[in-house]
Amino acid sequence: MKALFFITVISLLGLGEIHAQNKISYGAVAGYHNLIGKVKVSENNKSNKVSTGVSGLYAGFFLEYQLSEKFSFQPEVHFAQTYKDGKSSNELIFPMFVKYYVDSKLSLQAGATFDLILDKTEGANVFGFGAGFGLAYDITDKLFASSRYTFGLSNRLKDAPVGRTIKFDIFQIGLGYRF
Repeated sequence: MKALFFITVISLLGLGEIHAQNKISYGAVAGYHNLIGKVKVSENNKSNKVSTGVSGLYAGFFLEYQLSEKFSFQPEVHFAQTYKDGKSSNELIFPMFVKYYVDSKLSLQAGATFDLILDKTEGANVFGFGAGFGLAYDITDKLFASSRYTFGLSNRLKDAPVGRTIKFDIFQIGLGYRF
């Protein structure tokens, strides 16, 4: 948790120097959130995989630092809530994506995502990270649509026995508004 906070603060404050030279925009995002749990058990040279998803919503804020005409850096913070069988689960998500503008309206995105499970969990690592990609389309100067997929890279099973992993992938599709 401390490392995540440190990375976020350095990202936001350290890039503040860019403000004098480059454009900074900020705003809010919200949309559909799908958390995909992928379980893998490997024993005796055999591997079994199972995946299941839970759906919900996310909402958050972003800053976009324009680095050049074609590139920008966009750190975000999202609160996501998923629902299954009448139960909800909450997490904070910290996407840190670089955007490449194919043209003035369409951008390709890639970067790291850090997440933190907010609910009490037994036997699970609450902190995770992944690598993601996506795209965004500016509908107007203020309104945009985006879609992302993040592959979970960290094993969420605490003290996992050899050959057992649980990883969380994230799929999001939503709208954003620049203030």
